[in-house]
Amino acid sequence: MTIRVLFFAKIKESLGVNFIDLKLTTPTSIEEIRNSLFCEFIENKSLFLPKNSLVAVNQEIITENIMINQNDEVAFFPPVTGG
Repeated sequence: MTIRVLFFAKIKESLGVNFIDLKLTTPTSIEEIRNSLFCEFIENKSLFLPKNSLVAVNQEIITENIMINQNDEVAFFPPVTGG
């Protein structure tokens, strides 16, 4: 299956892309997606560490390692900070 992974803010700027399409087995976990991103963007892999990024699935922020299915939308963005 192919999953579209969206990037926002600092992550998007650092990678120079808005999204990528990952070919993965079905179903797959957020951890497996992170590992694929580590390999794809090895020089920027720290962006995908849990402490450096939030993950949303179908526009809902998740806090656990859930399973991703065909047609789910996954997005990575930096933690939100106040100021």
